[in-house]
Amino acid sequence: MVDKTSAEFKSLDEISGGDIRIGCAESAGMNHFIKSTRALQKKHPNIRFHFYSSASDAITERIEKGLLDLAVIVKQVDLFKYNYLTVPHSDRWGILTRADDPLATQKSVTVTDLQNLPLIVSRQGMQEALLDWFGEQSSNLHIAATYDLLFNTTIMVRENLGYPLGFDGLVNTGTDSDLRFIPLEPALHSPMHIIWKKYQVFTPVAKLLLAELKECM
Repeated sequence: MVDKTSAEFKSLDEISGGDIRIGCAESAGMNHFIKSTRALQKKHPNIRFHFYSSASDAITERIEKGLLDLAVIVKQVDLFKYNYLTVPHSDRWGILTRADDPLATQKSVTVTDLQNLPLIVSRQGMQEALLDWFGEQSSNLHIAATYDLLFNTTIMVRENLGYPLGFDGLVNTGTDSDLRFIPLEPALHSPMHIIWKKYQVFTPVAKLLLAELKECM
C-alpha cells in the first residue's frame, strides 16, 4: 500500500495521469458512475481506471483493506462506517427464466411461486433485503447453486439448473432473447451508493474523480 501511494503521488506532480482503483457491483446503474469517469478522462486522458467487479460484500472487504479508492455498491449497508454518495438509481430484484418456461408468461413471481423451485443465489448468500422478502420461508428454500456474477448464470438457466435471483437489466432478456426476467412481487429494490473509507487519504487523481462524482450526483 505504501509503495502504491508513493508511486501515485510521485507521478502526479502536475496531475498528468495516474491510476484509480474502483470496486463495482453488477448494476445497470453503473452508467451514472461511468459518465463521471469519462468526463474526468476527457480532461486528463492519461488517467487509467481499474475496475474490480464482484459482489458488494467482497468489494467492501477490499475497501476496508485499502485496496480500492472508491466502490459502487448496491445494497443496504452500514453507512456510518463510510463516507458515501447516493446514486439516483435502485435495482429491481427478480428471477431469470427460459423463454419457454411456464413462469415466463407471468408479470411477476411471489414467494409461493419460488418456494419449491431450484434457486441460484449469490455465492456470499442472500442479502438481508431478500431474506426479509422471503420471510419465514427463507429457511425452506431450495438453493441449487451459487454464483459470483449474474452473466454466468445465463448458461445455468439454459441448461435448466435453476432460477437465478438477481437484478434487472444485466443480461439481454428482450423479445430477441431466449431468456426472460420476471420481477418479484411485492416489488423489491436495492439502493446504490458510492462509498470510501472515512479519513481516507486520496491520491490527487482519486480526489479529482470524487469531485467529479459529487458534481454529477
